[in-house]
Amino acid sequence: MSLKELFLLYFLIFNLSHLVNGQAGDNSPVVYDQFFQNYYLLNPSQKDSSDKINVCLGNRTLTGLFEGVNRFYADANFLTSDKTKRKFHSFGLLAMNNRDGELFNRNRAYLRYSYRTVISDNSSISAGLATGFVNYNFKASEASGGGNDISPDINVGIWYIRENFQLGMSYQQILKPVLKPLNQTFTLSDYTNANLIHKLVLSYQVYLSSNLYYRYETSQPFYFEFAPIFNLYDKLEIGANYRHDRGVAIVAGIRSIEIGNNLFRFMASYLVSTRKLSNLNDSVLEFSFGYSIASK
Repeated sequence: MSLKELFLLYFLIFNLSHLVNGQAGDNSPVVYDQFFQNYYLLNPSQKDSSDKINVCLGNRTLTGLFEGVNRFYADANFLTSDKTKRKFHSFGLLAMNNRDGELFNRNRAYLRYSYRTVISDNSSISAGLATGFVNYNFKASEASGGGNDISPDINVGIWYIRENFQLGMSYQQILKPVLKPLNQTFTLSDYTNANLIHKLVLSYQVYLSSNLYYRYETSQPFYFEFAPIFNLYDKLEIGANYRHDRGVAIVAGIRSIEIGNNLFRFMASYLVSTRKLSNLNDSVLEFSFGYSIASK
């Protein structure tokens, strides 16, 4: 085992010992720098009815010393509506994998349902439910025989939607999953997400989308993100994501590549961390991909 692998193993063991009592770290799903590309990561209800079928992929990788720490998600959503298009049903599947080196994996998978209805000429409301499981898996090593455990989980959420303003809230990890893959017991706490989106039209086909995210979790530090993203001619996106007490991510991407009735998108971001971890500042490289078929 190399020095780098030993250091990473020490880091994981040290933090996991605190996870048992203090819930520090990734016991809640990791928040992607590009969370605004797929709000189903934060809330199971739907905020957008423009795409009949939508598939999203995201990958988040630490650079430098902790380059073995990787996060990945895959999400698929299918939308149906009545003839008047005043009511919408959506069904989805979200799978997530958090890999910390070669030894430790945290997996999640959820089935999702959401219902949206118009409540006035200018607004609608959506509610959603996601049910699934959380899995912790330790591979066998020289220091341990490994272990595996699984626990059910439920998330609920709601969105209030207007043309240029959206407000969402969700209650996550309602069942407070308990896992014991090894001798230690991991109790995942419940928490609340709040999101606000505001669209400001600056000129013809140029607008600014401001994405605010706040997470409340008992006994955890204040958590807040603010991502202003410029949309240029519905083709290019550029902006930043300020993560409170964590760093700033610079983001840029192609919003839509049209092939028939299909749309493809791509975005890359790089987070410059302001947190000190053993006197090292590791940064984060993130990519997201999207494919959708627009609703008619």
